[in-house]
Amino acid sequence: LKELWEHGNDQERQSLANMMVKMVEAKK
Repeated sequence: LKELWEHGNDQERQSLANMMVKMVEAKK
């Protein structure tokens, strides 16, 4: 996952950030 983040483009990075936000909010 870290390699994806480092080598991904801005769009992929934005998608990962959105996924993380959704996972965090789902835990509430």
